[in-house]
Amino acid sequence: MKIKAAGDLLKEKIEFSSISPPENTPLHSAAEEIIEMALAYLSDGGTFLGSGDEVNALASYAYGLGWLDAGIYAGLISCMADIGFTTLNCDEEIPEPLNDHLEEKTGRYHRMLDSAVRGVTPAPDKESPVFTAAIDIMDIAGRHLTEGWGYEQEKEGDNSLSSALWHFSYGYGWLDAGVRIGILSITGDRRLFTV
Repeated sequence: MKIKAAGDLLKEKIEFSSISPPENTPLHSAAEEIIEMALAYLSDGGTFLGSGDEVNALASYAYGLGWLDAGIYAGLISCMADIGFTTLNCDEEIPEPLNDHLEEKTGRYHRMLDSAVRGVTPAPDKESPVFTAAIDIMDIAGRHLTEGWGYEQEKEGDNSLSSALWHFSYGYGWLDAGVRIGILSITGDRRLFTV
């Protein structure tokens, strides 16, 4: 997926999304925060892309999609478009002058997501149906950590680092949303999460 297309996908998913829980309920507030985060990262991504910073644009769009997809999965957001969850790679070559920035950010996001995955635990009781959702969210973040690591190790294709950053950012969005809505509890470094 091209970076601009990722932004277009995030915008489309937001436009076709609505909050599921009734107003004046805690879950409605959580859903509002998910939409706000997705909108903020859509805006940030557009600003970065407009200024020629494809690295931060890519990370912003992937992170925003992770938040939104986690909210849809958790049942807090309904998406009327039949788009499904984002399971794509970035197939856009980042301009050569941004290679150092891409390498630094990819490595940093890898370390952050790795610490974040190890720094959460399911919040619900094991007998609660929401416990399964917590495990799923942790699993999705872990799978994107592994996929990103695979692309990071590849370093042969022109897009391997951008695909790695995509997976790290997207997985991080899922994990951060899980913490924010209360499905996951932080057992590690709280600074790694949007709380």
